[in-house]
Amino acid sequence: MLRLIINKQTFKAISIHPYRPHRGFSTVPGRNTDSDSHHDNDYHHDSSGGCAGSGSPPGVTSKDFANLDKDVSNIKLKLDYIQSGQSEMRADIKDLGNKTDKKFDKTDSKIDRIFYGVITTLVGFVLKGGFDYYQAAKK
Repeated sequence: MLRLIINKQTFKAISIHPYRPHRGFSTVPGRNTDSDSHHDNDYHHDSSGGCAGSGSPPGVTSKDFANLDKDVSNIKLKLDYIQSGQSEMRADIKDLGNKTDKKFDKTDSKIDRIFYGVITTLVGFVLKGGFDYYQAAKK
């Protein structure tokens, strides 16, 4: 039942989508207008170049195209800022990794010294106990 509801909502969303993917922008001067009234249907073809229809998608004006270069440059600046932030984060992560490795090396050396001391002490007790046992058995 849930699949049926999801499919109905999906088809509804697709059917009300305002853009028509088969249409394009004309490169012929004066044909790319904001008005779409010269089309009889969605499948009108431009006779000047064999390309798809010349009308703009709904809601897109020539002013939007004039601002497009400015918008693209703003987006490029934002992407550059994000990329520089990512490189700084990578450097910080690398520094933290190096600091962590140094701390682990120090901790490992301390732990190694502790284990060495414990093992040496145990071996000493075992050897002393064995030597004492040997001395007692020899008497």
